[in-house]
Amino acid sequence: MRKAVLLALAVLLALPAVRGRAADVPGADKVTLDVVVKDKKGAPVPDLKAEEIEVDENGSKRPVESLIFVRPGVAAAGASGPGTLVSLVFGMAGTDVGDVDRNRAGSDAVNQQKRAKQAVEAFLAHELGPDTQIGVFRIGMQLWTVQPYTRDLALVRQAVDRAASNADLSLAEPDQRARQWVGETLGQLSKGNADPTAVARAEVLGKVIREGDRLLRQQQEGSPVYFLMALAKGQAGAPGRKTVLYFTGGLTVSEQLDDVFKTMQSEANRAHVAFYAVDVGGLATDSELQTARNAVTDVAKASQDQNTKMSGAVTLDDVHVADKTIESTRTNWKQPLKELSENTGGFATLDTNDYRKAMDRLAGDLGGYYEVTYAPVNAAWDGVFRKTVVRVSRAGTTKPQSGNGYFATPPDDSGPILAYERPLLEALKAAEPKQDFPINAGAFRFAPGPEGRDVFLVAELPMSKLKFTTDPRTKTYKMHFALLAVVRDSQGKPVERVSQDYPFQGPLDKLPQMQQGNVVFKRKVVVPPGKYTVEIVAQDRDSGATSVQRMPLEVPDQPGVALSSVVVIRRMEPAPALKPGAPEDPLRGEATRIVPSLRDPIQKATTPKLPVYVIVYPQKGAVPPQQATIEVSAAGKPEGRNAVMLPAPDPDGRIRLLAPIPIDKYGPGEHELRVTVRQGASQAEDTLAFTLQ
Repeated sequence: MRKAVLLALAVLLALPAVRGRAADVPGADKVTLDVVVKDKKGAPVPDLKAEEIEVDENGSKRPVESLIFVRPGVAAAGASGPGTLVSLVFGMAGTDVGDVDRNRAGSDAVNQQKRAKQAVEAFLAHELGPDTQIGVFRIGMQLWTVQPYTRDLALVRQAVDRAASNADLSLAEPDQRARQWVGETLGQLSKGNADPTAVARAEVLGKVIREGDRLLRQQQEGSPVYFLMALAKGQAGAPGRKTVLYFTGGLTVSEQLDDVFKTMQSEANRAHVAFYAVDVGGLATDSELQTARNAVTDVAKASQDQNTKMSGAVTLDDVHVADKTIESTRTNWKQPLKELSENTGGFATLDTNDYRKAMDRLAGDLGGYYEVTYAPVNAAWDGVFRKTVVRVSRAGTTKPQSGNGYFATPPDDSGPILAYERPLLEALKAAEPKQDFPINAGAFRFAPGPEGRDVFLVAELPMSKLKFTTDPRTKTYKMHFALLAVVRDSQGKPVERVSQDYPFQGPLDKLPQMQQGNVVFKRKVVVPPGKYTVEIVAQDRDSGATSVQRMPLEVPDQPGVALSSVVVIRRMEPAPALKPGAPEDPLRGEATRIVPSLRDPIQKATTPKLPVYVIVYPQKGAVPPQQATIEVSAAGKPEGRNAVMLPAPDPDGRIRLLAPIPIDKYGPGEHELRVTVRQGASQAEDTLAFTLQ
């Protein structure tokens, strides 16, 4: 299985896109929009002339240079593309609206599943054409692929039964089968007997899976917006207009995620993906009222958790209290669904238990569309949002359906560039990077996997250096900052990028406490073996104060026994209970989490023993190692050496070592600690520099 996934990733990186168009990379000399135009009876209008269409970009009328009517199935005849792609995506009760909607998740789950299946059957009742390929996905703890793109409606219906349920963990099996199919199908290329159509479908699905895995690491608030972006971004190279039917009980977008939501819509428009949101919550207005009450209850609980927190640092989890306070006053699942659909050229189906008319209208949309090409106002990648409006002058036609615009950002292999990331990326380009306030940062390697090593990036900055705005009238304070981390290979190419934007507010009487704490940013990335540079930038969005930190990162290739980075524990603090299926965090246990030292000087007077934490990853199929060797040196001269017995492996085979190292005999200054583990003929080691005061 792992070899198949690795092969799929390797082939995907080497393959060109199936077909590129100018709008896939806005900022090029030409932009192409997909526009649906129908008559009053809902039938496609196939004979418009260029002079009957007007395109407006950022208030400037743009001449139509090319107008082509595309009838799916006809234009694709004889081509080796993936076909007309339709994605059925399920985000049912309990997944899209998060913890604030637990009550609705419990009471409405069965009804939502029933309505979703009714909507699917109403869609499948139409003649979709032999070129239509349907894939089935579910948004939950990750983006699950339940059924790869297929024309077999029996397989689609079976997948819908699974995807519409709330049994999230049961989808791991079909998801792994889909990944294996991608790997095996793309692997046929090297044998010379590949089916071009199957390869094209596997290429698209493989990119969707890869983007889903990448954006899972970027995800904030458990929001499905990231996975919707993965669905759009993954289909960018496929030809034609793609369709996503999003069946959900609702979608909330907090103030913190506004930029992400806008970027997701931009990526959909760049990729020619139209979203059609289908609210399967029906007309259950009582549940909506109960959800608003649940939101306020969650805010109170989050506030209580923060008040009982036993750490002096302010983590980004704590900042969510303010986000929830704002969100509880604007809880609305319908408006974001409407924006998502209409801003990408589709339409939303809301407030109904009968989906037949909506699916009739959708079938009409699939009957044909126009590719409208024009020259943009500005050919440069200036990062500005280019709002597009399409008008049709012919009488008797409906309002044209098209995306509402795009951010003019260059392509980036490390993922979509979010709107708030642009000034941070610009700050990294400065010849002399700013250092307006201190940032401490570290990069810690952990588990090896099929794509590389898990690397946790940690950054910490003092809240006292950021600008707080107070409002005596409302007795609140506000502050807005953003952080971004980029991992670049030895050629300077970005391979991973993670970030977080934090507009938040709080009660004025808590301001002194906030200003005394630190913000801790921690994100996981996956990096193949090699030498890298990690760039971390933080920016106060109100004052413009910016600081950049750079540090080297080396990820060794350890085919046998492997070792994590050596971590010096600054402190241990209580942690909330892990939710089922939560991503693994090697820096936490059942009830506590480790706060790592970021090259903080060690005070000998208060730290008689250096608390060291390391994880050993034994080679499978061999006797686990029994001991580790820990050496301390200064200026290349040995100072001490100890053999430490390793504890028994965890059920997952990993060995977690917590070793207090006596440091009373070592003098002030720079020292190096080296941990070595041997298993049979293989050996792994890691070093850590620390300073004693």
